[in-house]
Amino acid sequence: SVTNVDHAVDTDLSLTPAAPLPQDQGSPPGGDNVVKFDGDNPEHVKWVYEQAKKRAEQFGIRNVTYKLTLGVVKNIIPAVASTNAIIAAVSSHECLKIATYMAASMDDYLMYLGENGVYTYTYKNEKKSDCPVCGVPHRRTLEV
Repeated sequence: SVTNVDHAVDTDLSLTPAAPLPQDQGSPPGGDNVVKFDGDNPEHVKWVYEQAKKRAEQFGIRNVTYKLTLGVVKNIIPAVASTNAIIAAVSSHECLKIATYMAASMDDYLMYLGENGVYTYTYKNEKKSDCPVCGVPHRRTLEV
């Protein structure tokens, strides 16, 4: 049975269409043309949204929106989009600081904690002299 909004949309993707998907502009009308669902085609997403909305009304599910439908059919994960936005914002801010000398730029490392709000902390990682990656380079010989 259909129990939530995501399931109402996802169910419509897995069922045989009650109404045919809209054909592309170049496809000939009628016939046995099977149109493959394309999540980047707004007409196809609109069709799924309309079908999901009908199913949601049938089962008493609220809050079926076009945006939610798009997220389900394209498998969009909000956390990934949010993380990308944070990285882009920090990168842009660092570029601005470097270009205008308005503040000291980030030294080495950024830690972002967004669980209870926005908190960032930057610090410089210390180098260990005997570290093979960041320490003092030592000449080594390799015998094969």
